[in-house]
Amino acid sequence: MSKKTNDSFALLIGVDDYRAYDGAQNLAGSVNDIAAWARVCNAVGMDPANVHILGTRTYDAAGKVKNKDWAKRFPGAGSVRRATRKNILAEVKWLAKKLASGKSPGLLTYSGHGDVTADGELALCPSDVEKGRKGVANLVLLKELADLLAAHDKARDLLTVVFDCCHAGLAAAPAAGTPRGGSLALSLRPDAAPAKGPRPTLGAREIYSCGPEEVAYQSEFTSQFHGAFTWALTASLLQWKPVAELGAVRLDVSYENARAVSQKLLGVLNYTNQTAVLNPGSVGKMPFFHPSTKVDGQETTREPDGARDGIQLDPDFFYNVHFIDLDANEKERRTIFADVIVTGTSPVYVNGSRTALPNNTTEYWYLNQAAIDKIGSGVVTGVAFARAELPADGKVTLTEGVATSYSFRSDASSAVGWSALTAPPGTNTNYVFGGTPASPKDAKGHAVFNVESSSTGGTHTLHAVQWYLTELTTAPSGSILDPSSDAVWSKEDGVPSPYYGATSL
Repeated sequence: MSKKTNDSFALLIGVDDYRAYDGAQNLAGSVNDIAAWARVCNAVGMDPANVHILGTRTYDAAGKVKNKDWAKRFPGAGSVRRATRKNILAEVKWLAKKLASGKSPGLLTYSGHGDVTADGELALCPSDVEKGRKGVANLVLLKELADLLAAHDKARDLLTVVFDCCHAGLAAAPAAGTPRGGSLALSLRPDAAPAKGPRPTLGAREIYSCGPEEVAYQSEFTSQFHGAFTWALTASLLQWKPVAELGAVRLDVSYENARAVSQKLLGVLNYTNQTAVLNPGSVGKMPFFHPSTKVDGQETTREPDGARDGIQLDPDFFYNVHFIDLDANEKERRTIFADVIVTGTSPVYVNGSRTALPNNTTEYWYLNQAAIDKIGSGVVTGVAFARAELPADGKVTLTEGVATSYSFRSDASSAVGWSALTAPPGTNTNYVFGGTPASPKDAKGHAVFNVESSSTGGTHTLHAVQWYLTELTTAPSGSILDPSSDAVWSKEDGVPSPYYGATSL
């Protein structure tokens, strides 16, 4: 399956290290926020070389470095540098030049502390902020960033800006005596003068982690600290599918809906004093990363429509697995690869047999030998799945051509042979079919099933089917092949054999 590509650019900024100001103000999730946004960039096909990273090291509560080599987390990025004031200004200037044509979508994200100047202007806090005579020195003012972008008059047209910091949604200075504070606010200023004019606009599409005078937070999600808003927004975005349009790739969700869904996630987790804000000047109905100033493409969807992989096959269903390829006229055609019966609560009788399959939560795979052989000679471009409930009488007729049977049980604790797809507790096991599947050594063009068992062996997961078009030249003894080993998969020069595609069940 071809990967969508996107001629767009991103600058991702995350600051955890605030020792130049006060080590007690260090954060733990801003660099992880960069990684979350990098995953979104990858989802829309952005070339990693077009993604520039500004970050810092992360420290634990005792002041010990947690990620000394943090830059190695972003291989292939066009630039990875420290998030200082000088570098932030230089990289925003780079982004502005890349977006000068007004044809390439752009993304600018910031995660870290926010502050407010004496005249009520929002400022970002780079890693080299320090205590000055009048508060905080080396802040990055929004006006400075706006001026850099304004130097290229079209640079802001397709730019998405996401700020995850305190005061991010500040529209005007607070009333005198209003207290400030919060985990993403660097300093506590007493009072501030009224804001002088509207807040500078950086991009046509701006989303902020909180409203005026609200607090943004970081917390632990999936064993890592993140900005709560960044986690909610990036997790939401990845639930919608990428759509190729106008020579680029956008997501099938609008800015407003993405903001609203993120706010719901924050609300469920009781972040009741943090309100995600879409800048009033932004186009709420615009698809995320849309490569145009007009909503002139396909409509977005309210409900998530992205791909979701099942953890394991549900019982009491009959599944068909098809290989997809193209005929001589480049028309799509499907070849049955397997019928899969998953027993559960009812007896199942196959092809008129009077003996029912055991009701023991077993997956029975009936494979089409012709399809297996075809893997090595045809160009398989995809795999399609369909399922139907088992008939009430339990009588199932297999698809013509399907004959060879393989099975594995959800409670299996060890691999018992080539015909039983199981995995020892707490491990992943790969099974290879190809040629005449009497053993892996007979596999030529082949398909791989990856099976994972829980640490107790009580449950299993069929993770993926992969299909390859090159021959195996070596194989270890036994029935289990390790695809991470070059000795198994290489043909001549030690490079793992390329595969045409993979899909998860």
